[in-house]
Amino acid sequence: MGKQVGFFAVLEDMADLFVHIKDRGDLILSTKGERMPGLNKILEAKICSEMGLHVFLSRDGFRIEKFRGGYLDIFKSEVVELLSGSYYKDKKQLEPGRFYVDMYDLKNGKYYRKNEELDKVYESYKKYIVKMFRKSVDRRRLYYIGPKAYELFKNGWHMVLGPKVEIYF
Repeated sequence: MGKQVGFFAVLEDMADLFVHIKDRGDLILSTKGERMPGLNKILEAKICSEMGLHVFLSRDGFRIEKFRGGYLDIFKSEVVELLSGSYYKDKKQLEPGRFYVDMYDLKNGKYYRKNEELDKVYESYKKYIVKMFRKSVDRRRLYYIGPKAYELFKNGWHMVLGPKVEIYF
């Protein structure tokens, strides 16, 4: 059981977001739970790709659990997931990224609420998106778009949720 905020962003929007993350002092973790120094050329290349960037945000003292294969277990760990979305330059198309947090852990068949501080971390990033990004026109499909991504939208780029659903701003 989680909550999320979806957004469209390009490299410049994500770079501003990473400055915000660094200013807050939160940790950036890879999909294997390893600490990352921040935005670098490798991460920038992922943001500007069809695959997009996939990292997790956490804090010192938050619980980190991994699967046997070494990958981070988002359902048991106290992390906020950050996906940048996909970037298709040839199609002039962006797919959304998101902040996602799962606030409950399942133990012995019962749900337990995770660290309350984790909810505050998620809410602070949602607040950043709501404040700094523009809201979509369609309130049934609420998404946000970064300032630089919005410039692309105004120049004919498409913000899509799959092959048939387009979001307008």
